[in-house]
Amino acid sequence: MPPKAPPTKPLSERLLPLVKNTQFFWFLGQFSVALFSSIYTLQVVPFRQGSSFIFKNAIAGAILAYSIVLYKVYSPNIASRSSWNVHFLRRLMTDDNALYFFLALSLLINRPVLFALAPYAIYATFHISTYMRSNLLPVLSPSITSSTEPKNQLYKLSQLLNKYTRTQFQPAMKLVANIETFLFFRYFFGFFLRKNTFSQFIFYAFFLRMRYNSSHFTRASIRDIGLRMDRVVADNRIPPQVRNAWFQLKHYLSRFGNVPVAQASASSGRPASAST
Repeated sequence: MPPKAPPTKPLSERLLPLVKNTQFFWFLGQFSVALFSSIYTLQVVPFRQGSSFIFKNAIAGAILAYSIVLYKVYSPNIASRSSWNVHFLRRLMTDDNALYFFLALSLLINRPVLFALAPYAIYATFHISTYMRSNLLPVLSPSITSSTEPKNQLYKLSQLLNKYTRTQFQPAMKLVANIETFLFFRYFFGFFLRKNTFSQFIFYAFFLRMRYNSSHFTRASIRDIGLRMDRVVADNRIPPQVRNAWFQLKHYLSRFGNVPVAQASASSGRPASAST
């Protein structure tokens, strides 16, 4: 006679350790990003303008999530004054999580920028999927991890989330890179149209430069846009002044992007999640 399975604890007892972990608050931050970004998109599509309050709620969720990750990674450095040195600052400057955290702070204190929420929302969908599959669903239904128990709807949801993260990661990272490259031009022309300040443009240029050095998706996106622009200005109908202006801009951007920087210690092309 096979041994009886141990009795399952009540749901409240299984959930309590989960919600007391800081990773749960990281998950809430990511969920807020996805939720309020969706609401903001639903406002922008038909009305061409979204609520600043909704936008900043999404950004606040991102700040919560990334601050938890940064605290877990850098808390020893924060506690020790002797750790605040050039090496630590260089490491911080090349950390994707720090870059997205400071960019979120910039977005929080300034006017909303269209499409700026998109990278955060895309990352959030993967982080939410991973957290639900690895942490939340096994607590709600312990039979998910059992090889003998009959599979329920939550098991099917877990498998669906696993398939999403495996099949959609590469296309999503390419999309994020394209959006972030587009935002560079949005900030550049936005300065002349008085939709953002020059300091915002400079900060975003620095952000994209760091992403160029840490993400091959970003490098591929910028190269692709450069090749497309080369083909456009090669047209004889394009005035020589425009062609020369593009080549000058391309030259300066190339010099700016190729200045050597220290690589991040562990770069995966996307911000990391909070560990348990």
